[in-house]
Amino acid sequence: MYVPDGHTLTSTGSLVASQLINLRVYLRDLFGARTPDSRSSTEKPEDGILYTRLYGLGKKEEKNLAHKEGDDVGGNLALSVALNISKDEPRLAKNIRLVGIFYSPLQAFDFNLPSYAKYARQTEVFGKRDIVEQFSLYLFGDTNSTLVEMLMDNLHTTAEQKTSERAEILDMNMLPFSFREYKEPELTVNAGNEQLSREISHLILDDRVSPMMASADDLQNLPHTYFIAPEVDPVRDESIMLYGALRELDIDKNVHVYYRTEKHGFLTEFRKNDVAKRAISEFIVHLKKISRRH
Repeated sequence: MYVPDGHTLTSTGSLVASQLINLRVYLRDLFGARTPDSRSSTEKPEDGILYTRLYGLGKKEEKNLAHKEGDDVGGNLALSVALNISKDEPRLAKNIRLVGIFYSPLQAFDFNLPSYAKYARQTEVFGKRDIVEQFSLYLFGDTNSTLVEMLMDNLHTTAEQKTSERAEILDMNMLPFSFREYKEPELTVNAGNEQLSREISHLILDDRVSPMMASADDLQNLPHTYFIAPEVDPVRDESIMLYGALRELDIDKNVHVYYRTEKHGFLTEFRKNDVAKRAISEFIVHLKKISRRH
């Protein structure tokens, strides 16, 4: 879990905690393109807490990468780490009691979900372009304008991929009817750039980048997860879809809480926002409840 105010949580219970958010370095390490000035390490659990610590590219670039990302990118990282530990280290995975996912982008396959369409031009906190540029930066090391525009238009997947079995987890039927009024633009429903798709499909379908695109078998082993989704958020729909998919797999150990009046990043305002304060308190109560079971 990544704590939304940027500090490490020291409460009881086992968590996946991303102390410093530099997902680009983490992904480059996982894909084998290790940088000479980066390092990553996973420490053994102490006092029931598992930390994944990531160290960046230098203070100047680290500041530029991290100032917007906070809990959103941290949630993607936390879920990816938990998912891969559950696959690769099942004995260690038993020590992970809870993963907290707070308004996080969980996939890079489809950037035309209804919440992306509705809040595409959101600028006050976090918009669609911010997310697309993050993925472009993490995967390719830059925010090339041509590439970003193609991702914005959802041209990085082909028409065949959009209707494939792998895309089924992005199921509109998981969303409330009121969320479906923002339809995918007709221009991109049956469109795709074949060359771009060939070059990046192995990346965007990798569960280390798009954890919600993991196989059903792998999702079965995902630790107990607590999702928080505010209304005003381009990634609102992703956690709803993943939560619904997990329930269809008869996995009922997870919690999803939707906050109709709140926006992306609202938990960081807990000192002046009573809803944020209550949301954090409810999460801590749940964390303690889970911890007592083990």
